[in-house]
Amino acid sequence: MSAINGVGAALASYSTSLTSPFSSTSAASDASQVQPGSPLSPDQIAQLRLKLQQAVDQAFAQGKSPVEINKLLQKKVSDALAKFGVSESDRSSTMSQLSQLFNVQASDDQLRQQAQDLLQGLVDNLAGASPGPSPSGDVGQNVDLFG
Repeated sequence: MSAINGVGAALASYSTSLTSPFSSTSAASDASQVQPGSPLSPDQIAQLRLKLQQAVDQAFAQGKSPVEINKLLQKKVSDALAKFGVSESDRSSTMSQLSQLFNVQASDDQLRQQAQDLLQGLVDNLAGASPGPSPSGDVGQNVDLFG
């Protein structure tokens, strides 16, 4: 019976560490929570999606300029991806794509939407799902008007 209790305590600790938003521990120690390359469960995918949305919301709420928003977003997204075992190469690629978004003159609303789309696409790829329509409607879908 003690083995079952030990597993329950470990699972409770694991669950708590996954749900604590952007802990102050280093990304290296967070990465041990989900082994890099391990497939994420549907619950972990949902948690990652939520963490990335929170990262976007917090960065845009706290940042006063696109440069500051980008710095905040880079840190929060990188930490969240590391925590969920996303490979270094995928994290690096995502950070590069985020930087490119902020190198273009665009309104905060446009930047926010593009960042959300980029991060949702990443999660969709991690989930093994093909990207579906965005919740905001037909943004990004191709429509053949002359077909």
